[in-house]
Amino acid sequence: MKKQIIFFTFALFTLVFSGCKYDFILPVPEDDNGGNGGNTNPVSFASQIFPILTNCTACHGAGKSIDFSAGAAYSTVSKLVNTASPAQSKIYTVPSPDGSHAMKYKTGEAALLLKWITEGAKNN
Repeated sequence: MKKQIIFFTFALFTLVFSGCKYDFILPVPEDDNGGNGGNTNPVSFASQIFPILTNCTACHGAGKSIDFSAGAAYSTVSKLVNTASPAQSKIYTVPSPDGSHAMKYKTGEAALLLKWITEGAKNN
C-alpha cells in the first residue's frame, strides 16, 4: 500500500510538472524612432499637442501674457520650447507631472509633449 501511494504521488507530480511551460519574454529593443515600433509619423501639434493645451486655457486664455487659445497657441508655445535641450523646455518642465504648477500634465501627455519638442516642435 505504501509503494502504491509513493507511485501515485510520483505520477501526480510528473503529470503536474510536465504540463508546465514557461515562455520567456524577451525585451523588445528600442528603435531609432523613440521606441514607437517603427511608426515614423511625427507628433502633430494640431491634433495631439493642442488638445493637451486646451486644459490650460482657463488660466492662460485670450488676452493673457501666456495665451493658449486656438489662434495664439503655437506662437506662445514656441517661445517656451528649447529644442537644444528639450527636457529643459518651460512648456514641459513647469506643468510636468511632478512640477509645482497648479495644473499638471498626465504622464502620457508629458511624454508626448517631450517627443514633439525632440522632433523639432513643428507647427504641423
